[in-house]
Amino acid sequence: MVQQISETSETTIGVKEAIRIARDHLRYIFADEGRPLENLLLEEVELSDDRRNWLITFGFDGPRPERRSTFEALQSMRDPERKERIYKIVTINASTSQFESMKIREV
Repeated sequence: MVQQISETSETTIGVKEAIRIARDHLRYIFADEGRPLENLLLEEVELSDDRRNWLITFGFDGPRPERRSTFEALQSMRDPERKERIYKIVTINASTSQFESMKIREV
């Protein structure tokens, strides 16, 4: 069963505002590294069980990691432009709207 996330009086900011703040922070962080976020998409949104934080997952395309096997090296010769999908979870405080953290989302 899917729990519907709604904008409630228990949180200061609603889901759309939390997503905007998280997206802005993600772009800002990666802009400083000189890495544009290709194909940035919202993947998941969740209000923590204690209702204190919005956990927002974004996915984007990034460079593939260094090839470690002969098979991977041969694959990259066939499709050198192939990208890897990267996922990040951004935590936004639901009361203060402050950026709390950014973590890697393992798939």
